[in-house]
Amino acid sequence: MSSLVIPPPLEALRNRPFSFYPAILNIEHNKWQYRKANWSDVMVVNARTGLEIWIPRRFLGEIASIEDPVVIVGLLKELEYREGAVWPYQRRVIEMPIAVGAPAPMAMPSRQSGPAPVVGIRLESRSESHLFRIIGGALVVGIVTAYVVINLVGNAANRRPTHSTATSHIPAR
Repeated sequence: MSSLVIPPPLEALRNRPFSFYPAILNIEHNKWQYRKANWSDVMVVNARTGLEIWIPRRFLGEIASIEDPVVIVGLLKELEYREGAVWPYQRRVIEMPIAVGAPAPMAMPSRQSGPAPVVGIRLESRSESHLFRIIGGALVVGIVTAYVVINLVGNAANRRPTHSTATSHIPAR
C-alpha cells in the first residue's frame, strides 16, 4: 500500500527558496522566498532582486513534493507583473473565423509531414449568389421586353394608312 504524500503548506517554505511554475511574466529571476501571508494573499520576495509582491491565494496551486533542483509552487493561472502588482495574463490573440465548409479545428494540432491543407475561401454565400442571379435575370428580361415594346410601338407609328379608291364598297343612296 502506497503512502499518501501531502505537499507542505507554503508557510513551511519560510527558509527555503522556491520557483513558480509557470514563471511570473515581466520578472527576470524566478527564485522566491516566503515572507508572510494573510487570509487572501501571500507575500513573497524575489531572492535575487529583493522585489516583494503579494500573490492572491486563489492563483496558488500545489507545491511539488520533489525538491530537485528546487521546490516548485504551481500557479493556477499565468500571471504577469505590472504596475507594482501581479495580474492574470491575458494573451491578445485574434482568432481567424473558420472558412465555410472547412472541417472543425482540432483541439491539439498534429504534426504532419508536408504542406498544410488548402481551404477554399468563398467570398459570398450561396444564398447571396442565388439572389444576384435572380435579380440579374429579371433585369435582362425587363430590358428585352422594353426593347420589344419600343420596337412594336415605333413600327406602328411609322405605318401609313392606305386608302382604297374602289367605290364598289360604298352603298348607294
